[in-house]
Amino acid sequence: MPVEFTPPRIAVVIDKSTFTRELVLASGELALNLPCRAIADMAADHLAKAIAILGIQAVLAVLFKGAKRPRTGQGGRLNPGPPPPRGPGLRYRPKVIQDPAAPAGSGFADWWGDITISTQGSQTDRALVLLHEKVHQFFVAKLYILREYRVANRVGSYVRSSIYRYFEEMLAETIAQVGVNGFKQAFVGLRFPVKNGYVFLMKAGSSLEASWKGSGVLVEGAALIYTGVVSGVGYNLYFTAGSP
Repeated sequence: MPVEFTPPRIAVVIDKSTFTRELVLASGELALNLPCRAIADMAADHLAKAIAILGIQAVLAVLFKGAKRPRTGQGGRLNPGPPPPRGPGLRYRPKVIQDPAAPAGSGFADWWGDITISTQGSQTDRALVLLHEKVHQFFVAKLYILREYRVANRVGSYVRSSIYRYFEEMLAETIAQVGVNGFKQAFVGLRFPVKNGYVFLMKAGSSLEASWKGSGVLVEGAALIYTGVVSGVGYNLYFTAGSP
C-alpha cells in the first residue's frame, strides 16, 4: 500500500512464516500495483540517488538485513566416526553394500564413502538410489593423505550449511534422474532437497535430522551474494517505462 508520495514509498508486509513469502523469495519476483507510472519513475530515481549518495554496500546492507553466511567451521571439527580399515595402496576403495532389510528405494552413503542400498523395489528404484549415492561418494576424500581431516571438513560443511547441503543433494538427485530417466527429469533435482526436508528456504535446520544446522538456503545465499559477488562492485541503474 502507498504510505508516502514525496519521496514515494510503498509498504509490503508478508509474514515470514507464510508460504507466500517463501515463494516470493525463491522466485525473486513480486508484482506491485502502483498508483501511477510517475510514482514508479520517482521511486527508481530515488533508489538511484540513494546508491549514488550512500554507496552500493550501504544499500545492500539494508536489502540483505538478516542474511547469514554459512558457518561451516564454527564449533570445531565434527567427528565422522571411526574410519573403515585401511586397504592396500594410496587410496581407499569404497564398498557398495546390498541390504535386503532396507525399505525399497532407500540407501545412504556414510561419511567415509561406503554405500548401503536396498535390494528391494524395482530395478529403476535401485539404479536411482545407487547413482544418487555415488555422487555423494564422489565428494568423499579417498587418498589416505590427511583423509581424516578432509572428511571431517566435508562433514562440517554438510551439517552446518544449508546451501552446501542443498547443492550437494540437488546435484546428486539431478545426476541420478538424468542418468536413469533422461533429461526430461532434470528439474526434479532442483526441488528435491527442499521437498524432502534436507533444507528449508528461510528456516534453519532440517526436518530429516535434528543435528543438521544452517540458516536456510536463501538466507545464506543472500549473504554470499553480498560478501562474495556484489560487494565492491559499482552498478548503473536505469528505469525505462513500458507497457505492463
